[in-house]
Amino acid sequence: MPGTGSLTGNLLPVEFNFDSFRAWSRPVRESEDLRAIRQANRDLWHVQWDEGRLYMVPIAEKVPEPADAQLLELKVQESLRFLARLVTDSLVRRFPTYEPIRNKPFTFLGHKVELMRDAGSELGLNHPLLSEFRIWPKYSLDGRIIEARRDSPFVAITVDLATRWEITADLTALNEAGVDLRGLYVVRRNPDPDERRLVGRIGSLSAGRVELGESMDHTTTVDTTDVMLEGRRDAFARCLRALLGSRNEERYDAYRDKQMGELLGGRPLLEEVRRVARVLASGPLELASGLSCSVGKPLRMANTGDYQSIVMARQLDYCFDPARTKRHRYAWPGLETYGPFSRDTFARPSPRILVIFPPSAKGATENFVRRLSDGIPGQRAFQAGMTKTFGLLNPKFDFVAAGSGSGGTSAERYRRVILAALAQGDLPDAALVIVTDEDGDLPDTTNPYLVSKAVLLMAGVPTQEARLSTISRPPAALQFVLQNVAVAMYAKMKGIPWTVDHDLAIADELVIGIGTAELSESRSAERHRYVGITTVFRGDGNYLLGQLSRESSYLDYPAVLQESTSAVIEEIKNRNGWQPGDTVRLIFHAARPPRNIDFGALMREAVRAVGKEQHVEFAFLTVSHDHPFALFDTSQPGKETTKGRKGEFAPDRGLIVQTGAFSRLVNTSGVNLVKRAGLPLPRPLQVHLHRESTFADLYYLSEQVLKFTALSWRSTQPAADPVTIYYSELIARLLGRLKAVQDWSPALLDIRLRTSKWFI
Repeated sequence: MPGTGSLTGNLLPVEFNFDSFRAWSRPVRESEDLRAIRQANRDLWHVQWDEGRLYMVPIAEKVPEPADAQLLELKVQESLRFLARLVTDSLVRRFPTYEPIRNKPFTFLGHKVELMRDAGSELGLNHPLLSEFRIWPKYSLDGRIIEARRDSPFVAITVDLATRWEITADLTALNEAGVDLRGLYVVRRNPDPDERRLVGRIGSLSAGRVELGESMDHTTTVDTTDVMLEGRRDAFARCLRALLGSRNEERYDAYRDKQMGELLGGRPLLEEVRRVARVLASGPLELASGLSCSVGKPLRMANTGDYQSIVMARQLDYCFDPARTKRHRYAWPGLETYGPFSRDTFARPSPRILVIFPPSAKGATENFVRRLSDGIPGQRAFQAGMTKTFGLLNPKFDFVAAGSGSGGTSAERYRRVILAALAQGDLPDAALVIVTDEDGDLPDTTNPYLVSKAVLLMAGVPTQEARLSTISRPPAALQFVLQNVAVAMYAKMKGIPWTVDHDLAIADELVIGIGTAELSESRSAERHRYVGITTVFRGDGNYLLGQLSRESSYLDYPAVLQESTSAVIEEIKNRNGWQPGDTVRLIFHAARPPRNIDFGALMREAVRAVGKEQHVEFAFLTVSHDHPFALFDTSQPGKETTKGRKGEFAPDRGLIVQTGAFSRLVNTSGVNLVKRAGLPLPRPLQVHLHRESTFADLYYLSEQVLKFTALSWRSTQPAADPVTIYYSELIARLLGRLKAVQDWSPALLDIRLRTSKWFI
């Protein structure tokens, strides 16, 4: 727990110099373009609309009264939502020299500092196009309602800092320098105010024209001088690899990470929040005609004698038996001490594992598999090996070389040898696919690991990847890799490595993750195709099953997802034997629901359709990193490493902070989980409860979210997200990549692999 007064947020409290204010109001008229009204009146009136009514406050003096409007006197404490938006709009007017990227939140670039300006001179790189790759500080200021204690809401300005990446290089010059531009997105260099910035995706370049393979507005070609590449990470990586070569690209990336750490690390980020606060505090913030407010220092967060807005979650214990008597604070030592949770019930105690490898790596592969099975003598982190730790009995490894003499691409060779191995008889329980680093970096259509995974998954065989450079690491580094590989492979074979402590006073509790996979490469909404992803866990984190909905359009997606979710709940109801009158709790986690869809209402209807005979407690949570909040523990000095200090000002893992009546921040990281020096300050998760939820214990729900971050079986370390969200994202990412593989079909994922963690 942070020391007294040491927890600070990136929140600047606002104090209004009035108790009430006047506003004009009228009903919104049919077919009225509210955005156009706001734009037309931006210099005279502040315009908002709420629940079918238009509200207007004069910005300029002596403006004529609006027609057909009623004059109202609004009290401050009853109008905080209105005032928060008014604060954001006033920030745009306060800084007229900053061109807004967005008005809500007020987002702009800090053009005084460009992070990569000195990259060429610092690294000794003199490529003429390097200066066209730029990273700018991006500020976002927003008025928000904060309720750090019950029934005491106030308005504060969030000060968020991120980066914006730009590639301003001429497309023809990039093409002539050897950059493959196909498939990258382009944006307009100088878009009109009403014009969409994103143009489309490059199909080809010819004679100074971009032929678009995909267009956002049905344009087929644009002049190369009118557009530039969208500043995405993948575009940076592809261009710089071609311009600088792999080795220099790695040096560039390291320099970039250092620069970003010096901008977004705990100490520099808090200092920048304080600087912005000083600028805003230098004079009143003019909200409207005759209305102003003052802005305070960054909010220090602390409990009071009668209310706790900051709590520390209870210490998490990993559990290794159904009775929860075998416990350990850490995952791998617990496995070594007690064995896995499902040791006595594991259905594959003598698994057969297919190992596919490049012919040149036969010795390295055999050495790696021997260490995986039997352990590494003298290395404390993996002495016992997978066989002893997980209680396996004579596991068998079948080695198959993807022979270079059989012709074709590496992906074709892997496909052929896998099909031949699968045709020999009984299917293996799992597969381990070793690829070279060069093959692992190939595009999805020709990537031998992805092609291997597709073939094996369609046969119902879960697959684990390892790169040659990884399996060839020295023992001191390899031991930690082997821990993660062993845990993941055991889980993929439907084993349960561990669960968490869970005291349940009701008949059953399910935690259901709702995710989405976008199957179209298009970024145009009307061309998107969606698959709903449902992952189901017991309240103790035991993974029960995963299901994919049928593919659907954007418009059909909500109904398809509701139908799929109802089917999953019905299946679990029958499997778990819910009885009439039982009290059952269903908790839903979603990360980024598609816009304009009330997921909470959808899930409520899915629950009602199934649980008519039970007393069903329902909670729907949005669990996301997509928020503007940062927390700083100024008493945390960080930890010194050989490459600098890491985790400075990072709050402890388990800290739960109230920011609203229905919202909490949950810190899932901490100084020990920050991987290295120079990384940005870890951000907490935001947990937001749907207002119609019937189970509303936010401390319980927030602590459960934290527990579920420790249930990732992809690693022995906690994940940044709860597995409900993390697993859905892994599934979505793999489905998005696998669709590039010829003849891929996900049909068997809902049959043979439904209870396997094939995606981790």
